[in-house]
Amino acid sequence: MVALPDGNKDKVVPLAQALLDVETRDSRDLTYRAAVYVLQAGEAAVHINGFMLHQYFPGFGFSTTLNVATISDHKLVVVRHKLSQVEVESLESGAQAAFAVSGLNYKPFRIWGEEEMEAVAELEDEPEPGVIYCTVSPVGR
Repeated sequence: MVALPDGNKDKVVPLAQALLDVETRDSRDLTYRAAVYVLQAGEAAVHINGFMLHQYFPGFGFSTTLNVATISDHKLVVVRHKLSQVEVESLESGAQAAFAVSGLNYKPFRIWGEEEMEAVAELEDEPEPGVIYCTVSPVGR
């Protein structure tokens, strides 16, 4: 369930219907890279902590149903995404690739030169416009 800030009633349906994807995001100072699951609908996006959500996926060889609920301004939408075995494996492969180059596996000095790192060293992370950042809270555990 994703609780959108008030004033996002028009984004409730498109975000619930969006297909889940996985990507990596770099911090502005390039010292950290995170794997995130993404629901994208136009300019609006929800980024979900990849390491937290990934533990709930069934893995290779399985199909699953992913229920996405979005709410804002007293409007609630729940969409069931039935993922085939091929879709789960595709998402799983993308996640493994993202995890392999993020978190503790991310080594910025292997990618960026000293000049590039120095140029952004003082930058602080700022939220991207239109992006809602989420974590995962287990229910019933």
